[in-house]
Amino acid sequence: QGRWKTVLFLWGARARRRVVKGRWWFATRFHQPELHALRELDGVLEVAGFPRADSQMEIHLSEKEVEFVNDQLARAGITNKRLVVLSPVSRWPTKDWALQRYRELCDALPADCAVVVTGTEAERSVISTHLTGLATQQVVNLAGQLSLLQLAELMGRAAVVICGDSFPMHVAVACRVPVVALFAPTDERRVGPLSSESIVIRPEQGCDRCYRRRHCSNQCMARIDVSKVAAVVKQVLGAA
Repeated sequence: QGRWKTVLFLWGARARRRVVKGRWWFATRFHQPELHALRELDGVLEVAGFPRADSQMEIHLSEKEVEFVNDQLARAGITNKRLVVLSPVSRWPTKDWALQRYRELCDALPADCAVVVTGTEAERSVISTHLTGLATQQVVNLAGQLSLLQLAELMGRAAVVICGDSFPMHVAVACRVPVVALFAPTDERRVGPLSSESIVIRPEQGCDRCYRRRHCSNQCMARIDVSKVAAVVKQVLGAA
């Protein structure tokens, strides 16, 4: 990715030729920061002598993942409902929409939807505190219960995935399902979902894509209105 840790490894390798994204002096360089990050990496491969290929992401799953997710949904009693998957937590707190906002969003979803929330084991408790026990909507907390491939199998069944700028967002894109992605401190033009079925929602004002990981009031994410997200999600569900 052009990060110094990756570049340090590349510098120490005994390769006859080194190609890198960025402006590192010791290697052949490809640097076009105006491109989406994946398109820029395509350019690195092209400079290295590999033909530019379709960069549509794909994930190949086995019957084990299918059976596991079938079992989880059956245990939760999810049968004839449309599946809405939430992935509300990322590695940067500054990229996260408040869990209370996600709770309000769940209350606004159509009655024929069931919500499954994903995340890590460390996030399971806080997700349970904020997002389960809704009177108007069935919410199942699978945070910490899924492997990466099981997560992909689950997302592949979703009518829509709602998330921030995170790894699960790209998993959903690879599964070719509609994504509603919430962005503020990072730049969707560089790292957003590469999919015609994806919709990015940003605050209308007050954020300059600062890329701060900490020391941030998170006001930019707070400016994303629940009613706006709910309207977009309902639009996606109506088209599904």
